[in-house]
Amino acid sequence: MITRRSLSNDELSLTIKEGDFPSEIRASGQKVAVILTQSWCPQWLFMRSWLSRITKDTGAPDIHIYEAAYDKLAVFDEFRRFKESVFNNWEVPYVRYYIDGVLSGESNFVSEQGFLDFFT
Repeated sequence: MITRRSLSNDELSLTIKEGDFPSEIRASGQKVAVILTQSWCPQWLFMRSWLSRITKDTGAPDIHIYEAAYDKLAVFDEFRRFKESVFNNWEVPYVRYYIDGVLSGESNFVSEQGFLDFFT
């Protein structure tokens, strides 16, 4: 089953404090993706459309997906600086892939198949 939910201000603040997403997020399932973006990004709008339709019935593996359109959150400036300086990524969307709680890959804009390929 694929689950999706948005990250909160508190979770992004904790990420800044810890230097990575809390283990409750990274290890919430065997396969976890965290998507960081800004709401205006056209590539994000495209990704969001295919994320909405992938389900277990399409053969997709079990994946826990977390999303943050951080330009809409109170921690915007602080989190953007963190993402750029600690994660060394200046583009949106930015995806971090975790397997068994360990970072296994990173990407920016990615197709549905490219996203699923990280987990197969």
